[in-house]
Amino acid sequence: MIILFTYCRGIALRFDVSKSTAWNAIYRICKALLDVNRIHNIIAWPSANRAAHISDHFYRRYGFPGKNNRYVTYVLNSFKLLTGIIGSIDGTHIKITAPKDSHVSYINRKGYHSVLLQGVCDHNKLFIDVYAGEAGSIHDYTLFLRSDLSRRPDENFYNDTHLIGDLAYKLTTKLIVGFKNFGLLTDRQKVFNKVLAKARAVIENAFALLKGRFRRLKFIETIRPDLLCLLIMSACILHNLCILHRDSAEDIVRIEEQVAMERLLQPNNLLDVFPLDENNRAQIKRNNIINGLRQERIN
Repeated sequence: MIILFTYCRGIALRFDVSKSTAWNAIYRICKALLDVNRIHNIIAWPSANRAAHISDHFYRRYGFPGKNNRYVTYVLNSFKLLTGIIGSIDGTHIKITAPKDSHVSYINRKGYHSVLLQGVCDHNKLFIDVYAGEAGSIHDYTLFLRSDLSRRPDENFYNDTHLIGDLAYKLTTKLIVGFKNFGLLTDRQKVFNKVLAKARAVIENAFALLKGRFRRLKFIETIRPDLLCLLIMSACILHNLCILHRDSAEDIVRIEEQVAMERLLQPNNLLDVFPLDENNRAQIKRNNIINGLRQERIN
């Protein structure tokens, strides 16, 4: 399937067909992949049992609360709730050819044209939610607000579970971020930020694996917006299929090198610092998560 993301002209020459015929074949295959995903839920929001399984793995790897281990129990409005991580969220830029229309809106802070991919993955780098196609000039948090994910009901965050993200996002009860460091953080807050960063890095690794395996995502040469989104979504579906079928990419992808390269190429959304959050429920939740971190993470 990697041939889907090889330069289209090369495909046309190899199979002795026109470039338009090659694009049409790619288009049909990508549409078929979307149909397969709808039937088999290859990329799907986790069920309650699956969410508990994910939060348990995040607990065992990083010390955050999870199923069958020590949950953080806290009180909000006199209700006892349980909490755990069900996914890590971030956005990444896909470099593209300048579109014919409104091309300026696609120029990101690094000065190149791109579209955005927002991804949420579990502990195993499997995508559980993706959203693609917005112009590269917008902020990660704006991307989040435009996605269906921002409007998911509380019932989808079973037992008050949550996502984790970097400081490009605002703190809410459904999306936990670190503390902004203005030089006044306590030791426990600094430890929390470090542990959160380690846990959150799984989404960076997922993007690195995605782009390392399907290298056409490093630069898509098409001016068709509909095909852009199809290519990106299809790659995410194939990414999950590869992981589910234990198709290792270690021989073709060096994740650490890929992550380092991505950090150089990606615009820095952390330049926008949100005002101190006034969401008391979210602050209470985060503070109690700190108190529930495994003791060895604090010492």
